[in-house]
Amino acid sequence: MSADWVHANFKAIFATEFPANCLAALDGLAFAPSIKPIFDELIATGVVDWALRQYMKGNHARESLLQGLGLSYLWGEEQLDGPRFAYLFENRRFDDLQELSRYFSAVRGEPLTAEQKERIFLFWDRCVTWGVTLDPPPAVLLSQLSLLSCYLTAIDERALRWLVAIAPFTPVNYHADRLIEQLARLADTSPDAAAQVLRVLLEAYQPSYDFEDRLKKLIEQLATHAESHSDAILIVEQVRHLPGIVQLYAHLT
Repeated sequence: MSADWVHANFKAIFATEFPANCLAALDGLAFAPSIKPIFDELIATGVVDWALRQYMKGNHARESLLQGLGLSYLWGEEQLDGPRFAYLFENRRFDDLQELSRYFSAVRGEPLTAEQKERIFLFWDRCVTWGVTLDPPPAVLLSQLSLLSCYLTAIDERALRWLVAIAPFTPVNYHADRLIEQLARLADTSPDAAAQVLRVLLEAYQPSYDFEDRLKKLIEQLATHAESHSDAILIVEQVRHLPGIVQLYAHLT
């Protein structure tokens, strides 16, 4: 299809003055590959701003729109303080922010630049800083944000703040075990911080089963580091109801 023709007729295809027609066109677009020039046209013509404020019956169109917004953000063309992200935060569009977080965690296998990863961290920071001030906090969103820990290579001061804030919510949607898996990956580079996050998690989460002995292995891992050994002993006390933990306690002490 001619790019010139699409540009000339874009407002007729996505005619916001005819809402049903525009929403139907967006539904169809959701099944096409994400193409930057098309999303640029959706932004320039105001379709994205209009669509974010509409109720969409199907999930695909809105997911596609938000994924396009996320991709544009990674490209540096959307900003957290820009009108579209501002709308999502100001109107507490938790589901939309969850979809953006889900998208950012889903592209972890892509060759992202250091700048793009930093943009993901800034999104994480914005969501946590804002979310913890709400009453009640958006538990599902905060739990979903824990999946962004896949981008961490160590737990520095700001990452520790994010993880401590979201850890109590990770049992929502079964993300606690996934956070334990990430803490095991980070325990050797940041043992003290990993232990601190795990203790906060276990204050809110009492696992009834230790999948693949991940928790036990993490505790053993923390116990090998001088700076987290005492925390490992305290963590054992928190989960002593799990099979094999009493034996682990005896071994560690």
